[in-house]
Amino acid sequence: MTTTALVYRTGRDPLGPVHDLLASPALRELVEMFDGDWPTRGGPRERLASLKAFSQVWDLRKGGSRLAIAADDGTLPTDRILALAEQLGMVEPAPVTGGHFDWVLVLGGLASSCRSRAEYAASLLGQGAFTADEVCFLGSFRALLEGERDDAREFAPDAGQEVYMLEALADAEFPSTAPWSTTVDGDPEKAPRRAQLRGERPGKPGVRLYAARSSDLSRNANTADTYRQFARDVRLDARRVLLVTTHIYAPYQHMDAVRVLGLPFHCEVETVGTPPHLSRQVFGAPRYLQELRSTILSAHALVVACEAEE
Repeated sequence: MTTTALVYRTGRDPLGPVHDLLASPALRELVEMFDGDWPTRGGPRERLASLKAFSQVWDLRKGGSRLAIAADDGTLPTDRILALAEQLGMVEPAPVTGGHFDWVLVLGGLASSCRSRAEYAASLLGQGAFTADEVCFLGSFRALLEGERDDAREFAPDAGQEVYMLEALADAEFPSTAPWSTTVDGDPEKAPRRAQLRGERPGKPGVRLYAARSSDLSRNANTADTYRQFARDVRLDARRVLLVTTHIYAPYQHMDAVRVLGLPFHCEVETVGTPPHLSRQVFGAPRYLQELRSTILSAHALVVACEAEE
């Protein structure tokens, strides 16, 4: 899985990444490293359900922000975990396959990650690695956390919420003299999880900006929520979409995109991660374990969605 491009094409097996994950010696070694039993019975759904339950041992967020994950304290076999994470495609992403994309989706998140993603998308376009009709920034009205405000001040000093941080990045990396046309539904200050925003600015490429409403008001909008808002806004059938994210999140965000965008709308989905040297973050072993759990959860959700379509 180390250098395989994350690409879903209509007519291909959407569970390809799931089969790769379950066949990975690296995943099995990590499970057994933490005294887990490798599941051998049942199909992908049953095996992933077992891994999903086991992976709670890697849930270091406990419902909180990724910023709350403690740094590596030296008690973990860090070098081996990082080597296995690389085998699982979470460290060095494959390059974009190229060609023309109808939409490039720059995924939201913490400030430093968003900045690197926006810069990487602009760099790839500027280098001619691909062409695109529109670049879309996907986020929410999530309030910026204290731990990311210093990063955000460097490029969005007035932004208090994720979507306005993304707007500043869109203006910086895809500049235009054209004004934004923006509509807001709901009250972003009093009920940010119920609110949503849609913005559009003409150009070559055109730029869109989204803040998604959460499908679960106990949390902020997640990646799948932002995919759904984007899909409701465009004619997505049989189109080609590129996701730009951070390398550590690419496997799970790709499977979420296959489930939410690729399967129902019959579109091609490709996901590319920012290379580590451009990511402005050095991820330790705890972060890789956390996002491996995210990958298992997304793989299980994708299998369930595929079975529902049969």
